[in-house]
Amino acid sequence: MAGRQEHGASGHEPAAPPRPSGHGRPATPSSLAGQDRLPHLPADDFRVERPGPRWWPHGLFLTAALLVLAGVSIPLTNILLYTPERTVKAYLEAVAKQDADDALALLGLTADPESTLLSEEVLAAAASLPSAIRIEDTVRHEDGTAEVTASFLLDSATHSLTLPLRRADTGWLPYEQWQIDVEALPTLDISVDGSPTAQVNEQLVSVEGDPIEVLFPVSYLVDFDSAWFTAQAERSAVIQPGETASLRLTAEPTESLTREVERQLGIFLETCAQGTTLAPAGCPFQYRTDNEILDEVHWEVTEPPRVTLGRSEERLAMPATSGTAEVRGRERDIVTGEERDFEAPVEFFLGAEVTVLDGAVLVAPRDAGLEQN
Repeated sequence: MAGRQEHGASGHEPAAPPRPSGHGRPATPSSLAGQDRLPHLPADDFRVERPGPRWWPHGLFLTAALLVLAGVSIPLTNILLYTPERTVKAYLEAVAKQDADDALALLGLTADPESTLLSEEVLAAAASLPSAIRIEDTVRHEDGTAEVTASFLLDSATHSLTLPLRRADTGWLPYEQWQIDVEALPTLDISVDGSPTAQVNEQLVSVEGDPIEVLFPVSYLVDFDSAWFTAQAERSAVIQPGETASLRLTAEPTESLTREVERQLGIFLETCAQGTTLAPAGCPFQYRTDNEILDEVHWEVTEPPRVTLGRSEERLAMPATSGTAEVRGRERDIVTGEERDFEAPVEFFLGAEVTVLDGAVLVAPRDAGLEQN
Protein backbone atom coordinates (compact mmCIF):
# COMPACT_ATOMS: atom_id res chain seq x y z
CA MET A 1 0.00 0.00 0.00
CA ALA A 2 1.34 3.43 -0.86
CA GLY A 3 2.74 5.47 1.96
CA ARG A 4 2.92 2.51 4.51
CA GLN A 5 6.01 0.35 5.38
CA GLU A 6 5.45 -3.14 6.88
CA HIS A 7 8.04 -4.34 9.42
CA GLY A 8 9.45 -7.77 9.11
CA ALA A 9 7.86 -10.44 11.18
CA SER A 10 11.26 -11.86 12.18
CA GLY A 11 13.47 -10.11 14.67
CA HIS A 12 16.63 -11.07 12.62
CA GLU A 13 16.08 -8.59 9.83
CA PRO A 14 16.93 -5.01 10.65
CA ALA A 15 14.08 -2.56 10.37
CA ALA A 16 14.12 -0.37 7.32
CA PRO A 17 15.06 3.26 7.99
CA PRO A 18 12.12 5.62 8.12
CA ARG A 19 11.20 7.20 4.84
CA PRO A 20 11.08 10.92 4.45
CA SER A 21 7.64 12.34 4.62
CA GLY A 22 6.08 14.23 1.79
CA HIS A 23 7.42 17.47 3.34
CA GLY A 24 10.98 16.15 3.68
CA ARG A 25 10.82 15.75 7.54
CA PRO A 26 12.12 12.36 8.81
CA ALA A 27 9.94 10.39 11.18
CA THR A 28 11.31 10.18 14.70
CA PRO A 29 12.08 6.83 16.36
CA SER A 30 9.72 7.63 19.21
CA SER A 31 6.85 7.79 16.78
CA LEU A 32 7.55 4.21 15.80
CA ALA A 33 8.20 2.67 19.18
CA GLY A 34 5.72 -0.06 20.01
CA GLN A 35 3.75 0.59 16.82
CA ASP A 36 4.82 -2.46 14.71
CA ARG A 37 1.46 -2.68 12.92
CA LEU A 38 0.52 1.01 12.70
CA PRO A 39 0.77 2.76 9.34
CA HIS A 40 3.24 5.60 8.81
CA LEU A 41 1.04 8.50 7.86
CA PRO A 42 2.32 11.71 6.33
CA ALA A 43 2.79 14.64 8.62
CA ASP A 44 -0.20 16.38 7.07
CA ASP A 45 -2.44 13.67 8.55
CA PHE A 46 -1.28 14.60 12.11
CA ARG A 47 -2.09 18.28 11.96
CA VAL A 48 -4.10 19.42 15.01
CA GLU A 49 -6.49 22.29 14.57
CA ARG A 50 -6.18 24.79 17.41
CA PRO A 51 -9.52 25.71 18.98
CA GLY A 52 -10.68 29.24 18.55
CA PRO A 53 -12.31 31.39 21.24
CA ARG A 54 -15.60 29.48 21.13
CA TRP A 55 -16.12 29.40 24.95
CA TRP A 56 -17.08 33.04 25.42
CA PRO A 57 -20.75 32.74 24.38
CA HIS A 58 -21.19 29.96 26.95
CA GLY A 59 -19.38 31.95 29.63
CA LEU A 60 -21.48 35.00 29.01
CA PHE A 61 -24.62 32.92 29.20
CA LEU A 62 -23.52 31.30 32.47
CA THR A 63 -22.56 34.64 33.99
CA ALA A 64 -25.86 36.16 33.01
CA ALA A 65 -27.72 33.17 34.46
CA LEU A 66 -25.85 33.50 37.77
CA LEU A 67 -26.64 37.19 37.97
CA VAL A 68 -30.28 36.51 37.29
CA LEU A 69 -30.36 33.76 39.92
CA ALA A 70 -28.60 36.02 42.40
CA GLY A 71 -31.06 38.80 41.72
CA VAL A 72 -33.91 36.41 42.36
CA SER A 73 -32.37 34.50 45.28
CA ILE A 74 -31.56 37.53 47.44
CA PRO A 75 -35.16 38.77 47.69
CA LEU A 76 -36.35 35.17 47.95
CA THR A 77 -33.89 34.46 50.76
CA ASN A 78 -34.96 37.63 52.53
CA ILE A 79 -38.57 36.53 52.23
CA LEU A 80 -37.99 32.95 53.38
CA LEU A 81 -35.06 33.12 55.79
CA TYR A 82 -34.16 36.62 56.95
CA THR A 83 -37.53 37.69 58.30
CA PRO A 84 -38.76 39.30 61.50
CA GLU A 85 -40.83 36.19 62.16
CA ARG A 86 -37.76 33.96 62.18
CA THR A 87 -35.94 36.38 64.48
CA VAL A 88 -38.75 36.27 67.06
CA LYS A 89 -39.03 32.51 66.83
CA ALA A 90 -35.25 32.15 67.16
CA TYR A 91 -35.33 34.26 70.33
CA LEU A 92 -38.11 32.22 71.93
CA GLU A 93 -36.39 28.98 70.95
CA ALA A 94 -33.11 30.21 72.45
CA VAL A 95 -34.89 30.85 75.76
CA ALA A 96 -36.57 27.45 75.54
CA LYS A 97 -33.18 25.80 74.93
CA GLN A 98 -31.67 27.66 77.91
CA ASP A 99 -29.25 29.53 75.63
CA ALA A 100 -29.02 32.89 77.39
CA ASP A 101 -26.18 34.21 75.21
CA ASP A 102 -28.08 33.68 71.95
CA ALA A 103 -31.23 35.15 73.45
CA LEU A 104 -29.38 38.28 74.53
CA ALA A 105 -27.67 38.58 71.13
CA LEU A 106 -31.06 38.53 69.39
CA LEU A 107 -32.09 41.38 71.69
CA GLY A 108 -28.93 43.26 70.78
CA LEU A 109 -27.62 42.93 74.33
CA THR A 110 -24.68 41.35 76.10
CA ALA A 111 -24.74 39.86 79.57
CA ASP A 112 -23.52 42.10 82.36
CA PRO A 113 -21.11 40.08 84.53
CA GLU A 114 -22.93 41.42 87.59
CA SER A 115 -26.33 40.34 86.24
CA THR A 116 -26.37 36.89 87.78
CA LEU A 117 -29.87 36.11 86.51
CA LEU A 118 -29.00 36.47 82.80
CA SER A 119 -27.36 33.06 82.57
CA GLU A 120 -27.94 29.54 81.33
CA GLU A 121 -27.91 28.24 84.91
CA VAL A 122 -30.91 30.41 85.79
CA LEU A 123 -32.81 29.25 82.70
CA ALA A 124 -31.92 25.61 83.38
CA ALA A 125 -33.50 25.81 86.85
CA ALA A 126 -36.59 27.73 85.71
CA ALA A 127 -39.99 26.60 86.89
CA SER A 128 -41.20 26.75 83.28
CA LEU A 129 -39.86 27.73 79.84
CA PRO A 130 -41.79 28.52 76.64
CA SER A 131 -42.95 25.62 74.45
CA ALA A 132 -45.30 25.07 71.49
CA ILE A 133 -44.07 28.34 69.96
CA ARG A 134 -46.14 29.71 67.08
CA ILE A 135 -46.00 32.91 65.05
CA GLU A 136 -49.52 34.34 64.93
CA ASP A 137 -49.25 37.67 63.13
CA THR A 138 -46.80 40.12 61.57
CA VAL A 139 -47.22 43.81 60.81
CA ARG A 140 -44.56 45.55 58.73
CA HIS A 141 -44.19 49.32 58.53
CA GLU A 142 -42.69 51.48 55.82
CA ASP A 143 -40.07 52.89 58.19
CA GLY A 144 -38.26 49.54 58.39
CA THR A 145 -39.89 48.34 61.59
CA ALA A 146 -42.21 45.44 62.28
CA GLU A 147 -44.27 43.87 65.02
CA VAL A 148 -44.51 40.10 65.42
CA THR A 149 -47.02 38.37 67.67
CA ALA A 150 -46.18 34.88 68.93
CA SER A 151 -48.02 32.44 71.16
CA PHE A 152 -46.54 29.81 73.44
CA LEU A 153 -47.18 27.68 76.50
CA LEU A 154 -45.78 28.65 79.88
CA ASP A 155 -46.84 27.09 83.19
CA SER A 156 -49.33 24.99 81.19
CA ALA A 157 -51.15 28.15 80.06
CA THR A 158 -51.22 29.81 76.64
CA HIS A 159 -49.69 33.27 76.46
CA SER A 160 -49.29 35.85 73.71
CA LEU A 161 -46.37 38.20 73.18
CA THR A 162 -45.94 41.01 70.63
CA LEU A 163 -42.36 42.13 70.01
CA PRO A 164 -41.22 45.20 68.05
CA LEU A 165 -38.36 44.77 65.56
CA ARG A 166 -36.28 47.03 63.38
CA ARG A 167 -34.27 46.29 60.26
CA ALA A 168 -30.60 46.38 61.23
CA ASP A 169 -27.90 48.05 59.16
CA THR A 170 -26.01 45.25 57.38
CA GLY A 171 -23.60 47.47 55.43
CA TRP A 172 -22.71 46.03 52.01
CA LEU A 173 -24.37 42.68 52.70
CA PRO A 174 -27.42 42.14 50.50
CA TYR A 175 -29.38 40.17 53.08
CA GLU A 176 -31.75 41.66 55.61
CA GLN A 177 -31.19 41.40 59.35
CA TRP A 178 -33.86 42.06 61.97
CA GLN A 179 -33.25 43.06 65.57
CA ILE A 180 -35.74 42.74 68.40
CA ASP A 181 -36.09 46.28 69.69
CA VAL A 182 -37.23 46.28 73.32
CA GLU A 183 -36.67 49.30 75.52
CA ALA A 184 -35.87 47.35 78.68
CA LEU A 185 -35.68 43.85 80.06
CA PRO A 186 -38.22 42.78 82.67
CA THR A 187 -37.14 42.84 86.31
CA LEU A 188 -37.81 41.05 89.58
CA ASP A 189 -38.35 43.28 92.62
CA ILE A 190 -37.76 40.97 95.59
CA SER A 191 -37.87 41.73 99.30
CA VAL A 192 -37.34 39.28 102.13
CA ASP A 193 -38.22 40.20 105.71
CA GLY A 194 -35.13 39.69 107.79
CA SER A 195 -32.69 38.83 104.99
CA PRO A 196 -30.65 40.76 102.39
CA THR A 197 -30.56 37.80 99.99
CA ALA A 198 -32.89 35.38 98.22
CA GLN A 199 -32.67 32.50 95.78
CA VAL A 200 -33.98 32.86 92.23
CA ASN A 201 -34.00 29.59 90.30
CA GLU A 202 -31.44 28.23 92.78
CA GLN A 203 -29.12 31.23 92.32
CA LEU A 204 -28.33 33.34 95.39
CA VAL A 205 -28.84 37.06 94.71
CA SER A 206 -28.85 40.23 96.75
CA VAL A 207 -32.26 41.84 97.15
CA GLU A 208 -30.89 45.09 98.50
CA GLY A 209 -30.94 47.69 95.75
CA ASP A 210 -32.55 47.99 92.34
CA PRO A 211 -34.78 45.32 90.81
CA ILE A 212 -32.90 42.55 89.01
CA GLU A 213 -33.02 42.14 85.21
CA VAL A 214 -34.21 38.80 83.82
CA LEU A 215 -35.01 37.20 80.48
CA PHE A 216 -38.55 36.59 79.25
CA PRO A 217 -40.85 34.71 78.92
CA VAL A 218 -39.78 32.59 81.88
CA SER A 219 -41.43 31.36 85.06
CA TYR A 220 -39.14 32.10 88.01
CA LEU A 221 -39.08 30.38 91.39
CA VAL A 222 -38.06 32.68 94.25
CA ASP A 223 -37.39 31.36 97.72
CA PHE A 224 -35.14 31.79 100.70
CA ASP A 225 -33.41 29.18 102.79
CA SER A 226 -30.61 29.47 105.34
CA ALA A 227 -29.54 27.92 108.59
CA TRP A 228 -31.72 30.30 110.61
CA PHE A 229 -34.55 31.32 108.25
CA THR A 230 -36.64 29.88 105.47
CA ALA A 231 -39.38 31.25 103.25
CA GLN A 232 -42.07 29.56 101.22
CA ALA A 233 -41.25 29.66 97.51
CA GLU A 234 -43.08 32.15 95.32
CA ARG A 235 -43.59 31.52 91.60
CA SER A 236 -43.77 34.36 89.10
CA ALA A 237 -44.24 34.16 85.31
CA VAL A 238 -42.51 37.07 83.55
CA ILE A 239 -44.01 37.48 80.08
CA GLN A 240 -43.54 41.02 78.76
CA PRO A 241 -40.36 43.06 78.31
CA GLY A 242 -40.11 46.03 80.65
CA GLU A 243 -42.52 44.65 83.25
CA THR A 244 -41.62 44.39 86.95
CA ALA A 245 -42.73 41.40 89.00
CA SER A 246 -42.83 42.19 92.73
CA LEU A 247 -42.38 39.40 95.24
CA ARG A 248 -42.36 39.75 99.01
CA LEU A 249 -41.15 36.83 101.06
CA THR A 250 -41.58 36.45 104.79
CA ALA A 251 -38.63 34.66 106.34
CA GLU A 252 -39.71 32.25 109.03
CA PRO A 253 -37.36 30.97 111.71
CA THR A 254 -36.09 27.46 111.24
CA GLU A 255 -36.06 24.76 113.87
CA SER A 256 -32.32 25.32 114.16
CA LEU A 257 -32.88 28.96 115.13
CA THR A 258 -35.50 27.96 117.71
CA ARG A 259 -33.09 25.49 119.30
CA GLU A 260 -30.34 28.13 119.34
CA VAL A 261 -32.62 30.59 121.13
CA GLU A 262 -33.58 27.86 123.61
CA ARG A 263 -29.90 27.18 124.24
CA GLN A 264 -29.04 30.83 124.87
CA LEU A 265 -32.08 31.39 127.12
CA GLY A 266 -31.18 28.22 129.01
CA ILE A 267 -27.72 29.63 129.74
CA PHE A 268 -29.30 32.89 130.85
CA LEU A 269 -31.70 31.14 133.26
CA GLU A 270 -28.96 28.89 134.63
CA THR A 271 -26.95 32.00 135.43
CA CYS A 272 -29.97 33.49 137.17
CA ALA A 273 -30.43 30.27 139.17
CA GLN A 274 -26.98 30.72 140.65
CA GLY A 275 -28.23 33.79 142.49
CA THR A 276 -28.50 33.53 146.28
CA THR A 277 -30.95 36.35 146.90
CA LEU A 278 -34.73 36.47 146.75
CA ALA A 279 -34.49 38.63 143.56
CA PRO A 280 -31.39 37.88 141.48
CA ALA A 281 -30.38 40.99 139.54
CA GLY A 282 -31.49 41.12 135.93
CA CYS A 283 -33.50 37.91 136.23
CA PRO A 284 -37.19 37.30 135.59
CA PHE A 285 -38.01 35.63 138.92
CA GLN A 286 -38.04 36.70 142.57
CA TYR A 287 -39.57 35.53 145.84
CA ARG A 288 -41.63 37.80 148.09
CA THR A 289 -42.17 37.06 151.78
CA ASP A 290 -42.80 38.92 155.05
CA ASN A 291 -40.67 36.47 156.99
CA GLU A 292 -37.01 36.95 157.78
CA ILE A 293 -34.61 35.02 155.54
CA LEU A 294 -31.87 33.56 157.71
CA ASP A 295 -29.37 32.49 155.08
CA GLU A 296 -28.77 32.36 151.36
CA VAL A 297 -31.47 30.89 149.19
CA HIS A 298 -31.14 28.47 146.30
CA TRP A 299 -32.90 28.72 142.96
CA GLU A 300 -33.72 26.07 140.37
CA VAL A 301 -35.57 26.46 137.07
CA THR A 302 -37.90 23.48 137.03
CA GLU A 303 -39.86 24.37 133.90
CA PRO A 304 -38.23 26.74 131.40
CA PRO A 305 -40.44 28.80 129.09
CA ARG A 306 -41.34 27.20 125.78
CA VAL A 307 -39.63 29.09 122.96
CA THR A 308 -41.80 30.22 120.06
CA LEU A 309 -40.56 32.81 117.59
CA GLY A 310 -42.62 35.27 115.57
CA ARG A 311 -42.54 38.77 114.17
CA SER A 312 -43.42 41.78 116.24
CA GLU A 313 -43.26 45.22 114.62
CA GLU A 314 -41.01 43.88 111.84
CA ARG A 315 -38.69 42.33 114.41
CA LEU A 316 -38.17 38.73 115.34
CA ALA A 317 -39.19 38.11 118.91
CA MET A 318 -40.21 35.54 121.42
CA PRO A 319 -43.47 36.58 123.13
CA ALA A 320 -43.71 36.56 126.89
CA THR A 321 -43.99 32.94 127.95
CA SER A 322 -44.42 31.49 131.43
CA GLY A 323 -41.92 29.32 133.19
CA THR A 324 -41.51 27.94 136.68
CA ALA A 325 -38.64 28.19 139.14
CA GLU A 326 -38.27 26.89 142.70
CA VAL A 327 -36.67 28.70 145.62
CA ARG A 328 -35.42 27.01 148.84
CA GLY A 329 -34.01 28.42 152.06
CA ARG A 330 -34.49 28.95 155.84
CA GLU A 331 -36.72 31.63 157.35
CA ARG A 332 -37.98 32.95 160.72
CA ASP A 333 -41.67 33.61 161.14
CA ILE A 334 -42.10 37.26 162.06
CA VAL A 335 -45.12 36.48 164.27
CA THR A 336 -44.16 33.34 166.14
CA GLY A 337 -40.39 33.56 165.76
CA GLU A 338 -40.31 29.98 164.57
CA GLU A 339 -37.43 29.05 162.32
CA ARG A 340 -38.07 26.62 159.50
CA ASP A 341 -36.95 25.53 156.04
CA PHE A 342 -39.13 26.66 153.19
CA GLU A 343 -39.56 25.66 149.55
CA ALA A 344 -41.80 27.50 147.11
CA PRO A 345 -42.57 27.48 143.40
CA VAL A 346 -42.28 30.76 141.55
CA GLU A 347 -43.96 31.36 138.20
CA PHE A 348 -42.29 33.88 135.95
CA PHE A 349 -42.65 35.23 132.41
CA LEU A 350 -39.85 35.66 129.95
CA GLY A 351 -39.70 37.11 126.44
CA ALA A 352 -36.81 37.87 124.09
CA GLU A 353 -35.79 39.79 121.03
CA VAL A 354 -33.78 37.85 118.46
CA THR A 355 -31.37 39.37 115.95
CA VAL A 356 -29.33 37.56 113.33
CA LEU A 357 -26.31 39.59 112.27
CA ASP A 358 -23.77 38.19 109.81
CA GLY A 359 -24.90 34.69 110.62
CA ALA A 360 -24.63 35.15 114.41
CA VAL A 361 -27.72 34.84 116.61
CA LEU A 362 -28.10 37.47 119.32
CA VAL A 363 -30.77 36.89 122.00
CA ALA A 364 -31.82 39.73 124.30
CA PRO A 365 -34.05 38.43 127.15
CA ARG A 366 -36.92 40.65 128.30
CA ASP A 367 -38.35 40.42 131.78
CA ALA A 368 -42.08 40.31 131.09
CA GLY A 369 -43.26 40.13 134.70
CA LEU A 370 -43.64 37.44 137.31
CA GLU A 371 -46.16 35.76 139.50
CA GLN A 372 -45.71 33.83 142.71
CA ASN A 373 -47.83 30.96 143.87
